[in-house]
Amino acid sequence: MTLNSKIPDGPIQQKWDNHRFNIKLVNAANKRKYTIIVVGTGGGNWDSIYVQRVGPTGASLWAMNGVLLHGVDWNLERYFIASDGSGGAVVPWNEQKAGGGSWDIFAKKINSDGSIPVPTLLQNYSASVGKEGIAVTWVVSTEAAGLTFAISRATGAAGAFEELPSPDVSRQGSSFTFIDRSCESGVSYRYRVSALEGDRRVTLFETALIPVPALPLSLYQNYPNPFNPETRISYYLPAGENVRLEVYDAAGRRISLLVDGYQNKGPHSVRWSAKTPEGRPLSSGIYFCRLTAGKENLSRKITLVR
Repeated sequence: MTLNSKIPDGPIQQKWDNHRFNIKLVNAANKRKYTIIVVGTGGGNWDSIYVQRVGPTGASLWAMNGVLLHGVDWNLERYFIASDGSGGAVVPWNEQKAGGGSWDIFAKKINSDGSIPVPTLLQNYSASVGKEGIAVTWVVSTEAAGLTFAISRATGAAGAFEELPSPDVSRQGSSFTFIDRSCESGVSYRYRVSALEGDRRVTLFETALIPVPALPLSLYQNYPNPFNPETRISYYLPAGENVRLEVYDAAGRRISLLVDGYQNKGPHSVRWSAKTPEGRPLSSGIYFCRLTAGKENLSRKITLVR
């Protein structure tokens, strides 16, 4: 189809390869003057849908060669156009899947200024610091609930995003949650969540900077407690320090030296099998675990039940 538009500077000729086209008389928003919107196909080996709006004087109001509404990689047919009541239009069409498969019905809207609205895939999202780490939650439209997601993380305001390998994303209906358990205290992070569909990747959102509060020196309750025959003792270092982790009996005698040396900032844990240095099992009773890091020390009561 060839569309000729006369404007004061001369005629503009727009040529779309295929002869199929459709026109619709629309009323521009808040104006009494009518315009027409033309939809046609063309542009390559396969059909693509182009749209143009023509004013009362014959001038083209959108892009010189029309607005590409939809690039098609196979066949399409039976497309129509309907006014949206605000100077734009809605264009439905019938499209065959690549390779000659079944036909599906699609539709797109074009605004009065020639812009194409982005489909609302993301409904909302949030990010917060919890006991387990930073939790990032998002909700998508029901139609998009079958997508998979990629998650990238950046450190600080100026850090580059790096994709996290195999993120553990849980799902409840159309709501998805990722918990970053590897974040460090005293550090701020940003997250980017992208939707994946085949080879396509669409960025859904990027969070603001999320600061993780700095933690003090911490000695956590051993688990399990009471225990038999083994338990795990966990602790957190706010900075790299020389560390001693010891176990004493109720009489104040040291039973075991579990850690003695420099350790980096962050979480640490060791297992204690409730034995003497000679390898003899200890009897049931109350014991005390003592953590010393630099000039600070903390203690916890632990219970062995044989």
